[in-house]
Amino acid sequence: MPDRHIPGRAVRENTMLDVKNIDVYYGQTRVLEQVSLHVAAGEIVALLGPNAAGKTTALKTFQGLIRPASGEVRYMGRNVHRVPPHRLPAEGLSLVPEERMLFLRMTCRENLELGAYNPNARKVLHSSLRWVYELFPRLRERESQKVADMSGGEQQMVAIGRALMSQPRLLMLDEPSLGLAPIVVAELFRTIREINENGISVLLVEQSVKQSLELARHAYVLESGKIVKEGTAKDLADDPDVRAAYLGM
Repeated sequence: MPDRHIPGRAVRENTMLDVKNIDVYYGQTRVLEQVSLHVAAGEIVALLGPNAAGKTTALKTFQGLIRPASGEVRYMGRNVHRVPPHRLPAEGLSLVPEERMLFLRMTCRENLELGAYNPNARKVLHSSLRWVYELFPRLRERESQKVADMSGGEQQMVAIGRALMSQPRLLMLDEPSLGLAPIVVAELFRTIREINENGISVLLVEQSVKQSLELARHAYVLESGKIVKEGTAKDLADDPDVRAAYLGM
């Protein structure tokens, strides 16, 4: 299990994800410019910013789905763009996309079991499933229900649970609270903390800035494709610009 108490940002031997100066283009339009960030083992890092800042593009690039024009993304010391994207979950890097990408006509349990498609995850499928049901008891109650008939909050639980079934070491979440009721969001954030306490590093892209900064250890602010601020979550929560732009203060 990774060390949950990282003494400082300079401890590179504990690096999970290291992003260095990436530029990403859609056609002739630069979407990300010289983006660098770092996720150490055992920590929660928040990537914040307004709509259309490039946050989703960043996560897809980190997952190997988009190739940067320059710079590099390294996961556990390996360049992710030298590994086929479908292999990365087996290496411990999992993304829960904003769109969830669930199979709506399949049951909750069938969707979860699809997350354990790689051989190592398949070996511990039943123990992983028990843990997912402990994290999300409602999924046990609805395991035979078609995902199309589940609520938005329950579908988000399935999406996160499916990612956990792949045995991730680093879990990336893209706007997990989007469209959910406040009581469901609060439950979701408690669960993300519990996931992290079980040794899984988390990179969180989230619209709920206050809750994200309360949860994370380190945070970055992305605006117009550039990292404009970074620091400890506490420092950013106290930053006047962040408070004015994102916390309504």
